[in-house]
Amino acid sequence: MEKIMERKKKKKRKKMRNHHMYKMKIWQKFLKKFLKSYVERKSVSEENEDDNNESVWKDNLNFDFPSTLEITKDAHYVMLLFNILQNTYSRNKVLVVDMKHILEWEPTNRNTFDIGSQLYIYIKQNFLRIIDIFEQKVQILAEQINPIKTKEVGKVCLRFYNKKNSIHSLRSLRCEILGEMISVRGQVTRTSDVRPELTLAAFKCNECGNIINGVKQQFRYTQPSKCPSASCGNMVDWSLVLEQSYFVDWQKIRLQEIAQESPPGSMPRNMDVILRNDIVDTVHAGDRIIVTGCLIVVPEIPTLMKPGNIPRSVARQMLKRNENSLVSQGLTGIKGVGVRDLNHKLCIYACQIEKLNSAKKDNSFDEQTEIDINCNEILNCDELSWLRDIATHPNTIDILAECIAPKIWGNIEIKKGALLMMTGGVQKITTNCKLRGDINMCIVGDPGTAKSEILKYVESFAPRAIFTSGKGSTAAGLTAAVHRDPDQGDTVLEAGALMYADQGICCIDEFDKMDEKDRVAIHEAMEQQTISITKAGIQATLNARASVLAACNPKYGRYDSLKTFAQNVNIPSPLLSRFDLFYTMLDSIDIEKDTNIANHLVSMHCGEEAENI
Repeated sequence: MEKIMERKKKKKRKKMRNHHMYKMKIWQKFLKKFLKSYVERKSVSEENEDDNNESVWKDNLNFDFPSTLEITKDAHYVMLLFNILQNTYSRNKVLVVDMKHILEWEPTNRNTFDIGSQLYIYIKQNFLRIIDIFEQKVQILAEQINPIKTKEVGKVCLRFYNKKNSIHSLRSLRCEILGEMISVRGQVTRTSDVRPELTLAAFKCNECGNIINGVKQQFRYTQPSKCPSASCGNMVDWSLVLEQSYFVDWQKIRLQEIAQESPPGSMPRNMDVILRNDIVDTVHAGDRIIVTGCLIVVPEIPTLMKPGNIPRSVARQMLKRNENSLVSQGLTGIKGVGVRDLNHKLCIYACQIEKLNSAKKDNSFDEQTEIDINCNEILNCDELSWLRDIATHPNTIDILAECIAPKIWGNIEIKKGALLMMTGGVQKITTNCKLRGDINMCIVGDPGTAKSEILKYVESFAPRAIFTSGKGSTAAGLTAAVHRDPDQGDTVLEAGALMYADQGICCIDEFDKMDEKDRVAIHEAMEQQTISITKAGIQATLNARASVLAACNPKYGRYDSLKTFAQNVNIPSPLLSRFDLFYTMLDSIDIEKDTNIANHLVSMHCGEEAENI
């Protein structure tokens, strides 16, 4: 009876496997048809620009197999692939496919109704399972349209992007969505060096000399199971042939949950993100990004190592298991029985990265649409006429200052200073000196005068800003900390608040409550805008081009108008000299002022529009 049940289970598994392979073959054909037939919808001006380039790539296509190619005229992705192959100086050959194009794709065959959305759902749900097979189809297509016949095509990678219908939080990721295409939002806290990763290895059998190519490596060093030669049964003795192996650029970043999205009373979650090919080294510590990719699992014990090397943590456990004391005393804990070797952790394999806090310059380049953007032309559109009216108004700064922290009544001068600090100045570099363009601002006021609210507003409004408290911040937390990477064992630097706020604003509340030894660490960052680190064998100078917005309380509890500003604050003179703007917020006894503040708060909480009187 048991044999019959086991036989039925095997037949069922084989049937499901065959059904999945059949579906995959069908979707492979549709993907190949999509790449050959999709025509991008363009404006009239873009069509005129492409008329000159059309004949160049069309004449060089390989038409030796007309029955198999069937390339549609102006096929968008065939043109992209042709340009990638034609660029001999390109190191990373990556074909990027927009998921929106798959959704709007309508084949000419009437029987394939709504095939674009079905292909979109299939790729989204089975991304990890089908990406390698789809890349093989792209590789075949690249060899057919290779413009340089005398040169090999090389490895062509396939990447999908623009899947952002629903954005997951880091704490909601579970094993049930493994292998699916997802989008996650977070903040980059750590970046590793760009290193070569072995993806396709070539091994040489040391017994018969046979070379085995195309051994795939998936986040661990994998050798062939057995030599394919009939006269050789080697299963252990292999040598890696570097000349015939394929390496790609690899980088790992640490993504942290945004503090505003984490529930109360819980620590922000962290997760590693793996970057490959052309998206490596595109983000830095402090960037807020949306990562589109695939949820995968990787071994928690580091296995990305040289052949024959064993990590120290694994070697230490192996020695413990072989000790005679374990035999006499028995095994204690999961480390003794080796359960830790089975542990894995969730990770994200990234396909696309979009920055959320990147400031646009006057002329920028959109990497997704590959179009040069002229911001001056955008500002001249009719929808932004109100912005031009404010720019031509004689009291432009006053109008904009009233928009800063609208929940706070009055304090127009302080709001003007915050506006100028967020706008910033111009850095001047000459042969003799360097003058910073960022403005440092200090606010001193009595308790309950909404100093922290101004800092919170600046932190939420500025494209790149960090909020921290002086009492809970250390010198390493503000500048940079040195620690050992648990995976690689190298000594690395972890960015602090000032590095996160590079080319942005660092808001420090309770600035006077900082310890003296921690406060000294930001002297260099405020004036020279650099951070020098010399510890643990690391000597580096890091950029900290950030404006500092500090808020503190008076030394004696309340501000004494009979004393100078320096006498009222618990800040040493060398640090005071690094601030450019000083403001005081006094809680004076004034019936009219208190009435206006009360009316402003009541109207704001009642849902009416608050007006500055």
